[in-house]
Amino acid sequence: MRSTLLGLGFVLATQAAHAHHSTAGIFDPDRIVEIEGTVTAVGWRNPHAALTIAAKAPDGTGTEWIVEMASLNFLRLRGLTPDMVAIGYRIRAAGLSSSRGRQEIFARNLLLPNGQEVLLQPNVAARWPEGKNGRVITAVVDAGARQQALRTAEGIFRVWSTPLDDPRAWQMFTGGYALTPMASAKLAQWNPLDYESRICAPKSVPRVLNTPLPVEFVHRGGDIVLRIEEGDVERVIHMTPDGGDGSSAPSVLGRSMGRWDGNTLVVTTTGLADGYLDGDGTPQSRGMEVTERFTMSASGDRLDYAVTAIDSAMFATPVTAARYWTFEPGVQLQRFDCKDPNRARSTDLR
Repeated sequence: MRSTLLGLGFVLATQAAHAHHSTAGIFDPDRIVEIEGTVTAVGWRNPHAALTIAAKAPDGTGTEWIVEMASLNFLRLRGLTPDMVAIGYRIRAAGLSSSRGRQEIFARNLLLPNGQEVLLQPNVAARWPEGKNGRVITAVVDAGARQQALRTAEGIFRVWSTPLDDPRAWQMFTGGYALTPMASAKLAQWNPLDYESRICAPKSVPRVLNTPLPVEFVHRGGDIVLRIEEGDVERVIHMTPDGGDGSSAPSVLGRSMGRWDGNTLVVTTTGLADGYLDGDGTPQSRGMEVTERFTMSASGDRLDYAVTAIDSAMFATPVTAARYWTFEPGVQLQRFDCKDPNRARSTDLR
C-alpha cells in the first residue's frame, strides 16, 4: 500500500474498485484518496450524486474536492438518504482518485458526523473504527410495505432486488468476447469520456438488465411489462404471436416476444438498434438476436436469469451471461429521472 499524508485531509491507498457505472479512464482503481472536510455543496441527482468538500492543502490554503457517488437510487439501497448530508456537515470520504488530474474522487466509503459509516459500493469493508461494531448504515424497509408485498406477490409478478454484495448477482458482462474484425475496430475507437457524456442515454437489450437496481414484472392486458428502475424503463414483452408491431424501426429495446416453458419465462428479442453490450464500449449490431430465460425458484425467493446473444457481425461465438435477483418484500421501484451530467454538475450542486 502506498500512502501520502496531505495535512489532515487526504490519504492515498491501493484497493480494488466496484462501481455501478464504468469508471475506466475517469477514475484510477489503484489509488484511493481519503478526504476530510466541510460540505459546501450537495447534489442529489442521477446518474451520480455528488458533494463538494472544502479541506486544507498541506500549505494551509483552502481547496475544494468533488466527491462523485453512485446513483441516488443506488445510495438509497445502501442506506444513505438526502437528509443525512447537508451543507456545513464535516464528513470523511474515501474513493477512487481522478485519472484526469482533477480534485475529484468516486466515493466508496462515507463517514458521517455522528460516526456512522456508509459503504457506498458493493464488497467494500468498513474503513474507519467509528464505522465498525454496528455503526455501518443499512437500508430499512417499511414494515407495512413488506406485508403488502407478501400479500400481492403472484409468481414472477413482484419486485425483484439485487444482492448487491455478490458480483455473480448482477455483473453480467466481464469481457473476453470473441470479437469479429469489425467489432475490434469499433472497440478501438471507444472513448470512455464519450460514454460519460452519454450516461443518461437509454441502454440496449440485454445490457439494460445489467443493473443493481430493482426490477418488477407486471401484467398489462395479455402482455407482460418488465419495469426497470434504472432509467425508468418499461419494456413490453408480447405474449401472443401477433403482439406488437413487427415493422417498427430498430430501437434499444427492440421487439420482445415471450412464452412460458413450464415456470420459465422465455423472451426472444429482435429489431435492436446498434448499441453497446457493456459500459466498456463493446459494440453490438442491429442484427443481434437475444434469448432470455427468467426462472423463479419453487420457494419464490429467487429469480435466475440466463441470456444468449447471437450477433454474427460483432461476435464470432454467441455471448452468454447470467445473474439473479432475490425477493426482498417491501422494496419498491423509485423514479430514476436521470440528469445530463454536463448540466447536473453545474446546476444541481447547491
